[in-house]
Amino acid sequence: MARIVLFVALTFVFSLPFYVYLALKPASWSSLESHALMWMPALAALATSLLTGRPLRKLGFRLGTWRHYLVSYDVPLLFCGVVYAVVWATGLGAFDTARLIPFEARIGLPHSALTAVIVGIGLLVLTPLSMINTLGEELGWSGLLTPELAARTTFAKASLIRGAIWSLWHYPLVIVLLPRYRPDLPIAYALACMTIAVTSISFVYTWLRLDSGSVWPVALLHAASSNLQDFFEALTRDTGRTHWITYEYGCGFAIVLAAVALVMWRRATASPSAAFP
Repeated sequence: MARIVLFVALTFVFSLPFYVYLALKPASWSSLESHALMWMPALAALATSLLTGRPLRKLGFRLGTWRHYLVSYDVPLLFCGVVYAVVWATGLGAFDTARLIPFEARIGLPHSALTAVIVGIGLLVLTPLSMINTLGEELGWSGLLTPELAARTTFAKASLIRGAIWSLWHYPLVIVLLPRYRPDLPIAYALACMTIAVTSISFVYTWLRLDSGSVWPVALLHAASSNLQDFFEALTRDTGRTHWITYEYGCGFAIVLAAVALVMWRRATASPSAAFP
């Protein structure tokens, strides 16, 4: 337990300068600061491992199998596809490819829904490049925190604790930056939806990390989730209530991912032999 406490403490200590900068200069916050912040959990995991004598190989550098990487793509396609299909079909949001027009002009594609499919496939191919950023978080959350929790408690409790810590770490970003991107959403509502969504998908992260013994599939899952939700959101026009449903601050992801968490919990309960190597 001391190792877990040390890791969490170091993660927030290393992140504190970023939080202070964000609070003092919110208008100056950019993707550069976000990407640097994402590596603070990794730095905390490395420091914790060295200070407590935990071998660095236990962070999970084995590759895993192809089926684990398939899950990394399938889960984001599932929850994004379900939420945005419902939103488009019900009129809670409108399917809109207008943002693809500059891309179409550059490569000579006709303006149609087919372009979105082509771009989506390209996005999946390029997603592994995004692991440069998501690996920073996952070396911490999945490389150290998840197996340490799983060794001390149940699958469900490990997932819930990981999700709570992961969510709390994001709170300063949401509180400060949400008015810039979602001025129509109450911060409390966005935090609640994000917390439910993040905690729910943590059940997938926990299972994937323990079953694969690797940090790479979870880093890919993180990258695919981020890229695909951005992609689907870019194809969606706000019709008045859209932001209350879509993206990680809307209730759509929270509802669908809560169902996914239930499935993963039942699967883990039915197959308790899946253990961390």
